[in-house]
Amino acid sequence: MTWKTIFISIISLFLFLMISGCGSNVKNENIPAEEEWGEGLGELPNKIGEEQDLYGTNFLSPGKSTNAHKLSEYTEYQTPTGNWFLHDGQGHLGYGITSGTQKTGSPIFIDLISHEGNGTTINKEIHIQLTQRNSELEKMELIIEETKSLGAIKGEERIYSAKLPEQENVFYILSAEIIDEHGEVEDTLISLIYVPSEEMNVEINTNKETYQSTDSEATLKIKNDGPTILQLGKHYSLEKK
Repeated sequence: MTWKTIFISIISLFLFLMISGCGSNVKNENIPAEEEWGEGLGELPNKIGEEQDLYGTNFLSPGKSTNAHKLSEYTEYQTPTGNWFLHDGQGHLGYGITSGTQKTGSPIFIDLISHEGNGTTINKEIHIQLTQRNSELEKMELIIEETKSLGAIKGEERIYSAKLPEQENVFYILSAEIIDEHGEVEDTLISLIYVPSEEMNVEINTNKETYQSTDSEATLKIKNDGPTILQLGKHYSLEKK
């Protein structure tokens, strides 16, 4: 094969690759050019639902924390002591308790966990309540009340289970109090449960209508009117037109 033949073969291959590459980038004829887009084409709405009373029954009032160790400040329950339930490095019993956002009719539970080889002997009564609350965490209604005797806890044991009422947009507090022989509370375990309707009323915007080509940052503003509490994932994209 001569150098001339090799040169022609290389040119032919180069042209073939160029044609193949161009063929893969042919525009979809069903989609018009961007400058011809009509109203709404290629865009997503920035609002779902309607504006609501933000601090009605949908959310806790400002300043109220959902932290379990803070709930005693807003309610009639005593502060956790660490005498029994693990708290600030003290206590004998780990625990699991239903909390957070739940659906109507969902199961609720209280588990106690002993990390001692022979188990943890309690021999006390435990007082369990489920109470409905308003957005200020004030008590509205006693839903469940039960007192039972606790002997020894070995490993992990479910000491209580029930179901939430079929009611939406309400707060509950689930509590467990260990009571001594004189009727005094030795330790307290409390959690906050929220049951929203499966509905979103939310608006999302950037902090400016337009940006300069030299801008390197944009602030995303989200206004959630509930009743659903939003949780955002990590993945998103921001495109510059």
